[in-house]
Amino acid sequence: MSTDSQTGSQFYQSFKSNLEALRCFPEDLLLNRLLFSQIITLLEKYLLDVFIHEITTNTTKLQTLANHNKFREQKLGIAFALNNSVRDWIIDTMRKMVWHRLNDVQILYKAVLGITFELERPIIEAINKRHDLIHRNGFDLRGNNVPVTHADLCGLINAVDSFVINIDEKYNAVRCGNPS
Repeated sequence: MSTDSQTGSQFYQSFKSNLEALRCFPEDLLLNRLLFSQIITLLEKYLLDVFIHEITTNTTKLQTLANHNKFREQKLGIAFALNNSVRDWIIDTMRKMVWHRLNDVQILYKAVLGITFELERPIIEAINKRHDLIHRNGFDLRGNNVPVTHADLCGLINAVDSFVINIDEKYNAVRCGNPS
């Protein structure tokens, strides 16, 4: 089954709509850097939205998460537990997670959602490049400029779209009771 703008999950639909809007911007060196970063942000948002939807609508998946290493050894005070919703605290903690740390995301997706995916080199390299663009104002550790061309943007759009399609197809299969 191929996921496209007509058959993907609601999360893919939102992701794809925003991704396609990025194709319409004119070529500009500064704008290219911002758009490059935004493509990674769209990936993060997709991964977050699917995960949060599943743990907020499926008690079994929330319990699986609560029993995962991330929370299993977590200590909460009695006063906190009595005065707050532990469920909401877990969900809020997940919302605050850094969703471009794909090693962490990969583990949680497999353990909680039953979805596996490969970490693809172009995506990892793009996340590292985004780090230079955002946190070093477009320079690497050695002080070299990190350029972003229109071709870089198109390549990243295609790579991220393909990556998300792969995950979305597995997500739809799991939702339909056909895990891959």
